[in-house]
Amino acid sequence: CDIIEPMLLTPTPPSLAEVKDGFAAAGRPELYADFIEGSIRDLLTTRFESDVIQAFLGLTGMFGTNGGPDTSGSAYVMAHHLFSATTGIRGQAGYVRGGMGGIADALAAAAKKQGAVLRTNAEAARIIVEDGTAKGVVLTNGEMIFANVILSNADPKVTYLNLVGHEQLPSGFADAVTSVQMRGQALKVNCAIDRLPTFACVPGNVTPARVTICPSLDYAAAAWADAAAGRMSARPFMTLHMQSVIDPSLAPADKHSLTVYAHYFPYDLADGQWDDAARARAADIIFTTIEDHAPDIRDVVTKFEVMAPPDIEARFAMTGGHQFQGDMLAPNLFAGRGTNGFCDEAPVAGLFLCGAGGHPGGCIWGIPGQRTAAQAIQALSMRSETTK
Repeated sequence: CDIIEPMLLTPTPPSLAEVKDGFAAAGRPELYADFIEGSIRDLLTTRFESDVIQAFLGLTGMFGTNGGPDTSGSAYVMAHHLFSATTGIRGQAGYVRGGMGGIADALAAAAKKQGAVLRTNAEAARIIVEDGTAKGVVLTNGEMIFANVILSNADPKVTYLNLVGHEQLPSGFADAVTSVQMRGQALKVNCAIDRLPTFACVPGNVTPARVTICPSLDYAAAAWADAAAGRMSARPFMTLHMQSVIDPSLAPADKHSLTVYAHYFPYDLADGQWDDAARARAADIIFTTIEDHAPDIRDVVTKFEVMAPPDIEARFAMTGGHQFQGDMLAPNLFAGRGTNGFCDEAPVAGLFLCGAGGHPGGCIWGIPGQRTAAQAIQALSMRSETTK
């Protein structure tokens, strides 16, 4: 992290070769192979003997990723979750008071304070491009809004292929965007529960807010083998978040909320589509797996909602329901994040991608937006000087 983090905010994303040179300059060239090119299994089995430690540390390397513990580059995904420590402690995250929407509310309040005008229910239909430069946006109601720069938080495929259009892009760039892996593999189950489930492994004097189910890397590998064949994982690994333990405002008095984040449940099922029957089957797999650790889980759940990758795609306009807007595996990293242009103006001047699809990738940390804001400000400044 100490080697890579300084590269995250540089004006130009580094190439993989430059990242490799950075490890060599720091006197740790072997870590490049371990963390950028290597798999979670290779990284962890050479350092830890315990299956439990390997699984617990390696779990995040498979979050939202089309790959398992033996997939090359999966070690980087694990490291990626350690950047920009939320509380000053690497790898430690926190819950947002009032739910994740609190972050959007805080950003909106800060923007309004600076004079921004925010509009919702104003869907963009097309980005206006003239002579290779973005000039404005056309809304679905026909309204045209012109601007000197445009920032898109939509994923690369929505931004470039849908809003800009193939005809406005170099063929190689359009092909690169098309090829980015954006098929999600993660499923969420949102539950209302009467009381907290009783986990056999948790001491009676402990009330957990998060529980992880992943006994070993072999367990995760078997789950990925199912998904790679287009099947729901028979024994998925998962995290269970009971946020209301920490933030009681998220549930009615004496009740609780429970969110299950489970892998793998592929976007494309080999035996059919994601319909109500498939969602019910997925829920049964989830609850059956949890029962091995909390036998009373079905007794405490009063209502639940299954969100498969296509459901996430439909609700949040995220292509493929992929949480990172594209796999965080080399070569889709750093300067190669998709097409070597997502976070810069290329190939459309005045258009910037500020979301997870740009460098340095997803997670709730704001770095893609921070980088893009700096670039947009610089572009506006340069154009102002040119006008003078």
